[in-house]
Amino acid sequence: MEYLWIIERYGYLAVFVGAFLEGEVVLILAGFAAFHGYLNLQMVLLIAFLGTVLSDEFFYFLGRWQGRLWIARSRRFSEKYPYALHFIERFGTWVVLLQRFLYGFRIAIPLAIGTSSMKPARFAILNVSSAVVWVLLFGYLGYGFGDALTAILGDLKRLEVYIFLGIFFLALSFWAAHLLRARTRL
Repeated sequence: MEYLWIIERYGYLAVFVGAFLEGEVVLILAGFAAFHGYLNLQMVLLIAFLGTVLSDEFFYFLGRWQGRLWIARSRRFSEKYPYALHFIERFGTWVVLLQRFLYGFRIAIPLAIGTSSMKPARFAILNVSSAVVWVLLFGYLGYGFGDALTAILGDLKRLEVYIFLGIFFLALSFWAAHLLRARTRL
């Protein structure tokens, strides 16, 4: 229990950074921590919402500013870009609404959308709408997971540190593996 102060002190920062990068696992963990009283669920949801919206807006505008140049520098992306752009132009609304649910594409898709003809106001409205659903789904999933796990295992107080650390290191391992895979593909 002596390590749980880390969650109370840095949990909201972790939620913001996690939501900015990918975030599902971090948001589920934060919901779990909120269930046990280490974080406030409303603050978790708000911070995750801000992190995910700001991330997508940042990469969308980066795409508008330098996206085609970045894509041209990558042989892998430049080969697939015409197909992706055609898909975005045809199904843009659905792409924006669903992109944050596609693990591993949270940066690439807004960057590509930024190179398309989609206007910033339209992107922002769709981005915010998608973020609300994403935050509520994964935040409450984590909160409900806390309730379900408590019901299954009974009193978790003696196991909380191990559960948090185990899930944290598992999520960190998946994230690191994803980054390594992404770097080897470029």
